[in-house]
Amino acid sequence: MKLQRLEAIRKLYFSLPLVPRDCPLCGGKSGSLLVRRDRYFLPIDVVECTDCGFVHASRNLDREGARQFYTSIYPWLIYRRPRAEAEYDLQKREQAAFRWQRILARIDRPDSVFELGCGDGHFLAEARRLGISQLAAVEPDSSSRAHIIASLGPETDLWGDLSDVPQKPLKSQLIAMFHVLEHLDDPLAVLRQLATDFEGWLVIEVPDLLGDWSMLGIQNFHLSHRSYFTPASLRALLAKAGFTVLHEEREGWETGIYPGNLRVLARRDAAGGDIASPDRPNVAAHIDTILHPWSLRTGYPRCAVRLTRLALS
Repeated sequence: MKLQRLEAIRKLYFSLPLVPRDCPLCGGKSGSLLVRRDRYFLPIDVVECTDCGFVHASRNLDREGARQFYTSIYPWLIYRRPRAEAEYDLQKREQAAFRWQRILARIDRPDSVFELGCGDGHFLAEARRLGISQLAAVEPDSSSRAHIIASLGPETDLWGDLSDVPQKPLKSQLIAMFHVLEHLDDPLAVLRQLATDFEGWLVIEVPDLLGDWSMLGIQNFHLSHRSYFTPASLRALLAKAGFTVLHEEREGWETGIYPGNLRVLARRDAAGGDIASPDRPNVAAHIDTILHPWSLRTGYPRCAVRLTRLALS
């Protein structure tokens, strides 16, 4: 296992070249630099688009590089010791219950759910506990799909990629994406695909770039995150795909999944809602205030220590 981790880290730094990436919202090619290097000290160049203000990594992996990263590198970078696995599973079950609590405070219980990037299926398992029988999901990781089939049964429809779904279950009354959108190279294309013939609710969670993620520091910026959302930019992306955000929740330190979590409920071509449309935020000023790259507690030194421990364990 140690050799596999060392090989994963070698690939991360020497085998996966980064390529230029245009703004995923408007296609703009220029932007003001916000963060030069991610938590692995890779030069991903996080910029604020000059044309529309969308914050994104302007250098990232191409399609093949991304495939290699998520199949042979990413699993080792997020490795958890066996003792921590049980705690992690409990945390995920509690988060799933909390998410359903927040969703059902806004909408009626759906009869069908389709989740993109479902992980080990905790949100689907909670849906089953609530009496929702029609479950479908996309999850790239084969071991996670096997875990879901073992725990929820073969009647749960599972695919490895959205393009693999033979008949898109877009008639589902709820589509869920929890911390998936920021990983996508072309989030607009995926949202537009979901908008086709879909009239139910869409629930999305992403990290809130304007939230209080001070305890994360530079860890908030990493290769697998290609887009960095503010409430306004997430609404703009969804609007361009044909969705309207009707409810929005920003979580802090007291309650929620974690500080700096942004959750929205949207519908296709809807009207109304309970949120305002603020002016374009000063993202650069917020990052300057909250990000301390060379802090021993939240900066590159802490990330370097973690990566070294991971390689040597």
